[in-house]
Amino acid sequence: MADFEITVEDIVALEKVTFLIEEFCKKFSLKTYDKLFKRLKKKLKSLQLGNDAENKERVKKFKRILEKIESIVEKDVKPELFYLIGGHGGVVINVIGYCEFDDPKYALQKLIETMKLSSNLNKPYNLEIAISCLEYLEENYRTEFKDFLKLFREANFEIINPTYSQPYALIIGPESNVKHFEYGLKALKKLNIKCGLYYSTEASLHPQIPQILKSFGIDKASLRTRLIGTSPCTRSGFITWVGLDGTKIKAITDQNGLYNGEYWHGSFYQELPCLLFQTVSRPLMNHVIYSSIEDFIMPLPYQEDLWRISRFSNLVGTFVLYSDLFKLIDLDGQYKYSRDDFAMGQSIFLEPELFLKNKICEYAIITAERVNCISSFYGLKTNELVIKELWKKLLLTQAHDNYAVPYVRPGDYSAQQLSREECKNLTISSNNISISQLSIEILNRNIKETNKLIYNNIEGLFNINFENSEIVNKLEDYIIIFNPTTYLHYNILSVPLPIEYSMNEKKGLILDSEGEKITNFSLEGSILKFLAKVPPLGYKIYKLNKLESEDAYISSKGKFLYDITLDRSNNLLEISHASQKIISLTFESNENYILDLSEIKENIVERVYNIIGSTKDTKFSLEITEFKELNRLEFKLDSKSLEGVTILPNIEVSNSIINYPFGVEETKRAEIQTLDFLLLKGQKSGILYIQKNSQLFKINRKDNNIRNLLLKDGAYEFCIVLVKNFEPSFIYRKVFEYYFRLYGCFVKRSGKPKKYSDSLLEIDSSVVVTSIWKIDDNIYLRVFNPSNDTFSFKINGKLINNTLIEVDLMYKEIKKWKDNTVNIGSWKIMTLKL
Repeated sequence: MADFEITVEDIVALEKVTFLIEEFCKKFSLKTYDKLFKRLKKKLKSLQLGNDAENKERVKKFKRILEKIESIVEKDVKPELFYLIGGHGGVVINVIGYCEFDDPKYALQKLIETMKLSSNLNKPYNLEIAISCLEYLEENYRTEFKDFLKLFREANFEIINPTYSQPYALIIGPESNVKHFEYGLKALKKLNIKCGLYYSTEASLHPQIPQILKSFGIDKASLRTRLIGTSPCTRSGFITWVGLDGTKIKAITDQNGLYNGEYWHGSFYQELPCLLFQTVSRPLMNHVIYSSIEDFIMPLPYQEDLWRISRFSNLVGTFVLYSDLFKLIDLDGQYKYSRDDFAMGQSIFLEPELFLKNKICEYAIITAERVNCISSFYGLKTNELVIKELWKKLLLTQAHDNYAVPYVRPGDYSAQQLSREECKNLTISSNNISISQLSIEILNRNIKETNKLIYNNIEGLFNINFENSEIVNKLEDYIIIFNPTTYLHYNILSVPLPIEYSMNEKKGLILDSEGEKITNFSLEGSILKFLAKVPPLGYKIYKLNKLESEDAYISSKGKFLYDITLDRSNNLLEISHASQKIISLTFESNENYILDLSEIKENIVERVYNIIGSTKDTKFSLEITEFKELNRLEFKLDSKSLEGVTILPNIEVSNSIINYPFGVEETKRAEIQTLDFLLLKGQKSGILYIQKNSQLFKINRKDNNIRNLLLKDGAYEFCIVLVKNFEPSFIYRKVFEYYFRLYGCFVKRSGKPKKYSDSLLEIDSSVVVTSIWKIDDNIYLRVFNPSNDTFSFKINGKLINNTLIEVDLMYKEIKKWKDNTVNIGSWKIMTLKL
């Protein structure tokens, strides 16, 4: 310490830190330090009045005071203390800043200010800033951002979360999980910033995270949680986390019986006496880890003071970079976790439209990628850059603040957290739109743009597979249908026809695809609906012909599989399959309600039940649709004042199965969140409940009655399927039959198709296909094994150009596979270059 010059700022800092230690000591009811601290504070006041000529003597006095305070702390605090201190922040969406980025330029200035303080005092600072925000700052504030980069490279900083916009990983799809890391890491690489670790202070973890991280070259993670969720704890806080497939990464965890320090609203250092006292109760622990990855814009009393004093003494512990912590404490065992070990707070599930549009948008983009691959095969123009931008817009709408604070508007956060004087100087967007509403608008535009891209590509496929007619002026009417799945897809198709088609022409039409004739269709207005069977990842073309005579018309075939009735009290829906009641539904409301089956509309293809629920003050509506021969009931609920849907299965439920990104597991919990489905397994059959935007459930484990929670008024979509096959791959197929639609286009052309149908890729149904996409002139396929078994699966199709090459998530080659046959281990996520 003699090498240091003690400044007045250092003495003032020690005075403030002394106050914190005094507050710590006051928590010991049988000890009193009042007289001691009175003397110490008097000496510190005296030191402040000294002059520079007395610096040598000042250092001695400063040292004696500090040593005395150290002895007080060391007497009772036995474990070694480590502090992970850093800044958290996001997000900017469509040039509108929210929360920490209400004013992006001001946010950058505050971040640089804190980093300069950290650098000047030689203290480490961990950065969890949304990578999408770094992109935005570089593009819009180049000079200031250069200052940020210069500081970052010269001092003790690191990026701890490389995801693109810091999502909640459990509530978004598997491909979104991957894209957040892929796009985030690419953006960091462009900035020449490396990131080999993952620490999400928001609850963004699940059992497949180790495998995803390792495939991106990340070998360090965190199971610590700051807000709106819980994760597994361990005694030591440093473990090997083993993923479902056996992947191992190092991880820091919260510690059993200890609050991790993540206080809100800038109060971490003020609460240090409580943290120290908490440590006193754990004398047998070798070390204790505290963290405060606080909103970086937040004022933090005592931070500068503690940083100043920590240059002279580890009085309260050691401040460390996240990556350095792994070197400073001992590894303690291997741990494998299940889905039930991770929980999410209910408050993030408030906005049903945001969940619904996010799901629809993600599956639309995945479909667009698949059509794009087929366009590439036929030598047509492809749209990788457009699809990349669609993905990035989607990822921004998945930023956690969209869900954690869905109704926050530009400036709201700053008004709560900053002083009036600071707020006066901010430049806040004049667009006073909530973050969730903005994201919903972006998603709606994204869905529209994506569907337009899909239909344009499908028309391109039609044109390239067509032979021109010698009779140029003779135009024929065709429908081309695209199947985005990798299996034979039998599903409903809805396609608009020209206005000249109408109901009274229905019996004069037939759909013909090389001898396969369909007359079982509905034509209401100009909307044609029929059930089509389309080859795997392929297309099918039907020609619209006129029947030569009405006698040639084929009557309806097939039947509806479900029946729906109301019970005598008119407050319960009873659903039967093959005349056997399988399930009943009631609705959770604060008021009594009556159901009215107001209308049943039925045609040759579909049956629609329109049900109105009436309470004293409100009405809610339910539309239930089933399609002939399809094993699926689709529900669209306008919930109004409802708080939930109660599911009463008429089977003896033995297990309840849920899913999450790249995973399927049995749950034993009563309160659960599931990404796509809840499977209620009986002895011989089960009820599969697939939802698009109501992920929360409560299960009464005594009678297995299930409530699907609806936290806000809005539109909800879900479906029910009776299943007798419980294999996860089969269940996913049923999910995809609901999520992936058939796309159809009406086209007028002269001539005839070269082929009426074709398949470009077919994959054994034992694996689950999550994505097929094109990048850098190569086509890639991603699958995962949803089981504990290791097996081989076969890939066939025209999209396979060469030997199959397995790559990691950074597109680095791992292995070559011969004969289009691939071995896949349990729970393995596999990416293949075709």
